[in-house]
Amino acid sequence: MAKKFLVIIILTILFCGLFSFVVVNAAEETAQDKALKGLDKTAIPAGFSTETKDPSLVIGKMIKAMLGALGIVFLIITVYGGVQWMTAAGAPDDVKQARNMIIEGAIGLAVCLASYSFAYYAVKQLSEAAGM
Repeated sequence: MAKKFLVIIILTILFCGLFSFVVVNAAEETAQDKALKGLDKTAIPAGFSTETKDPSLVIGKMIKAMLGALGIVFLIITVYGGVQWMTAAGAPDDVKQARNMIIEGAIGLAVCLASYSFAYYAVKQLSEAAGM
């Protein structure tokens, strides 16, 4: 039982590490981003709005916020399950319940991130096929 839990923890850490590596690499600033920052600095004093009302940007921001909330929920479930496990005092039913809570939280996180990755890949492939 301890070996399975250790494997799950190691896989979760590796998965989160790989995901954070992708996020960090995606956050590199490009020349276009630098140029747009310069335009924002001059547009605001001139009275122009720098915010766009593009629906794809709004949806993208909503998805980003929901993924952040998902991470917070996973952290809360994991911490609560860990505290419940530590305070179980060796009672097999309580330990099993806490262990299941942590495992189900990890599975839920993996399913949500996998569905996001699949949707991102599908949209990217469709937009490239359509020439967008």
